[in-house]
Amino acid sequence: MLSKLKKIPLLDNVRISTGDGCLLMEIEERAARGYLCTLSLVLAIFLDTLENFPLETVRYITNVLAGCQGTHDYALQLTQDGGWLCCYYGKNMAAEIMAVELEKHLALTRYLASVIACQVKTERGK
Repeated sequence: MLSKLKKIPLLDNVRISTGDGCLLMEIEERAARGYLCTLSLVLAIFLDTLENFPLETVRYITNVLAGCQGTHDYALQLTQDGGWLCCYYGKNMAAEIMAVELEKHLALTRYLASVIACQVKTERGK
């Protein structure tokens, strides 16, 4: 999987973490992590810090992901580092197809990051 990810031009600095064995990388200057499973890769792209994730924002993102047919393979992950948009990729997926799917993943990440920024701006303006 590591060699497949290194072939995708959208991904930079793909490497294995020494601490927990997960894959670390950047995608268009955003931090990303990969978790290898038996038959898949779960790739998480950083959205924002936890301080910008009030309950209302979490509800909105969860509803978007659950309510759209094309986003059922996505999930919101909240960690100490912040919020991450995760997506499932099959291990047998060709690098070319994975690159296209990563573009979609990045586009959704950018959209959700802009929603978060707007909600933060609105909250601070109150």
